[in-house]
Amino acid sequence: MTPVRLLACALLVVAGMFVPATPAAAFDPDYKGWFAALDLAATRPSGLDQHFANRISTPSANNTVVDRLVIDNATPTTWRADFGYGFGKGLGSLQVSYWTFDNDDSRSADANGGILYATLFGTATLGAISVPSADASSQVKARTYDLDSVRPLMY
Repeated sequence: MTPVRLLACALLVVAGMFVPATPAAAFDPDYKGWFAALDLAATRPSGLDQHFANRISTPSANNTVVDRLVIDNATPTTWRADFGYGFGKGLGSLQVSYWTFDNDDSRSADANGGILYATLFGTATLGAISVPSADASSQVKARTYDLDSVRPLMY
């Protein structure tokens, strides 16, 4: 985030702190006025299937074990900020929101007495070349800027 955008977000948060409203007013269904919200959450990326190696070991003559090694993603803290205006009972609100997600993960593996094949693009191995160890890293970054008009369907 550029310093100008960071300063603009900080000014919006500070300005929102001086808007006269009480916590009870936020729950009033007929509340009309400006509002600001900050949301913190533990978010974990899913569905990435970051396969980086296959480990093949033979514990006995008749038994071959293949382990599919994947990066296990952590659960970082993410945040979202909203600023907007509520129009009152049943009329909804207009809000601007910003959400950010930043997650870096890594994993290492070695042959552990077996054969380790590093993967290429998540599926194909690098031919018949085995490697003594493999390192993998992942960076998942996301940011959204939204302008939302929210209106309840039923009241």
